[in-house]
Formats: sequence, structure tokens, C-alpha cells
Amino acid sequence: MTRLCSRCLEDVTREYAVSIERIINVAKKEAFTDKYDEFDEVSYIEDCTLDVDMLILDELYTILPMSIFCKEDCKGICKVCGTNLNKSTCDCDQNVPDPRMAVFSDIFNQFKEV
Repeated sequence: MTRLCSRCLEDVTREYAVSIERIINVAKKEAFTDKYDEFDEVSYIEDCTLDVDMLILDELYTILPMSIFCKEDCKGICKVCGTNLNKSTCDCDQNVPDPRMAVFSDIFNQFKEV
């Protein structure tokens, strides 16, 4: 499976061994037609048809990691210019101030002693 690195956005290819075993009781839909939202299994069954794609996707979402990295010490991309810091460096100021804190920095700059 090929996904993007969570830090530098480069393609990362990983293989996963997946084993899915699920037993679905079809009788639950007939017994609980008015409360079928309470049962996870019923969402896979519609008009006596089993939606295998939805079943497999739901299982894969729980198995696959949310973030993946190309390497453990991935440096990511520059916040200013977007350069991949694993491949090259840039001369950008890495101290990008938080815009939520701009009000405080303005106050400190007004009272700065010269």
C-alpha cells in the first residue's frame, strides 16, 4: 500500500498482513428492524445483500495506522517555503510566531526597554 508520509508528504510503500474474521448474524436485522442502528452488524446488510466492501473498509480503518513516516527521523517540510528538509536545507526563519499570540508580542514590543 502506498501512502504519503505524515511529515514530508513523500510516497511511502508499506506492506500489511491483514486477517479479517467476522461473523454476522442475519437474524438480528429481522428481530430488531426498529432499533437496527444499535447493532453494528446490521449496517452491512441491506435487502438480504451483504455489503462486503463496507465490512472490509471498516476493518482496515481500525488496522492501518493513522500516521505513517518515511523514516523515524523524518524532518518534514519547511513551514515557510515548503522545502523537503530531508533532501535539502533552507535559510528560512524557523521561528514562525503563533498568530494567536500576536497580541502578547505587540504588548511586549511596546514596553520594550531600549
